[in-house]
Amino acid sequence: MLSVDSLCEIKDARWPMRLAFLGCGRVVEKHSRTLRGFGSFIQCSYASRDPQRAETFRARFAGARAHRSYEAALQSDQVDVVFVCTPPRDHLPWVLAALEQGKDVIVEKPPFLRADDVEQVRASANAAGRFVFVAENYYYR
Repeated sequence: MLSVDSLCEIKDARWPMRLAFLGCGRVVEKHSRTLRGFGSFIQCSYASRDPQRAETFRARFAGARAHRSYEAALQSDQVDVVFVCTPPRDHLPWVLAALEQGKDVIVEKPPFLRADDVEQVRASANAAGRFVFVAENYYYR
């Protein structure tokens, strides 16, 4: 299981990790509470279709910044990792857009609607030299 101690052992990682959530719903609340436990190792920022909602999440979870749109988060040089927490029908385009911007990506489950989407993402991640992870909380159970 990932812990603060295991984060310290990751070689060549940039700290703090600057993570931007795309979406500000219930699952982001849960992830934000968990990530607070990592202290200064992870700086969270929030992007929403509603800039005020992003600011509300930033303030509520002591985030580093609020982005006025998903696009703004992807274009920010203050973001290393994008966590796609939009509805599943929107996962594929946002994952591909994040990869195009040179970001590593975490995508909430279910990650994609079609099996072929996985191959498209794999090819895009390889071409960009980036990583894509699925937020699967039952992997070790």
